[in-house]
Amino acid sequence: MAVGQAPRHLRRRLAATQDRTTTILRRYAETWVETRTTSNGRPLRRKTRSHYAYLLRAHILPTSEDMPLKAITPAAVRHWYASLAATPTARAHAYTVLSSILKTAVEDGEITKTPCMIKGATKARQEHEVRPATLDELEVMTGAMPDRLRLLIPLSAWCALRLGEAAELRAATSTSRTVSSRSVGPLSAPIARCMSTAPSPTPDPATCISSRI
Repeated sequence: MAVGQAPRHLRRRLAATQDRTTTILRRYAETWVETRTTSNGRPLRRKTRSHYAYLLRAHILPTSEDMPLKAITPAAVRHWYASLAATPTARAHAYTVLSSILKTAVEDGEITKTPCMIKGATKARQEHEVRPATLDELEVMTGAMPDRLRLLIPLSAWCALRLGEAAELRAATSTSRTVSSRSVGPLSAPIARCMSTAPSPTPDPATCISSRI
């Protein structure tokens, strides 16, 4: 007797059994986020776990939450990625999370091969060319800053400081031509060289950049 010809109560029982034995993306992905650890086996940071959960809710699950893992094909992934309405960074992050989830599914034996095969999808494509500020623009920005933050602009520009490094700067306890170790912590050596070797109040970019190498 074919399944379609079976009594209704048997068809319902069969459907319920299939639902329990079929791994659905939503359930698997949510469990993955809850139990994911770092490469060192440590739990994810709360902020990272929250970010992954957001990517699931906003970009991954809305179109495929009830899809069985075994039904996710490379073509389905390409269609999802092509229709994903998000910033380049969000698209890259969402693809990375989905790819990691399905890679774990392979390791768990849920699927035999990951369907995430889009080359370069984990990297955010830059939509515009970054143009460094000119000397005149730097001067305007520096003049517009409060006194306590004014030094941040030339230091960041000429010493090639990253955002985290700039945020660690502290009020200088030095003369106008040198920077003390207390003012910049672990960055004292490159920044102090940058400032002390400057022939004028505006440091030489070549000197600053070479001090970071």
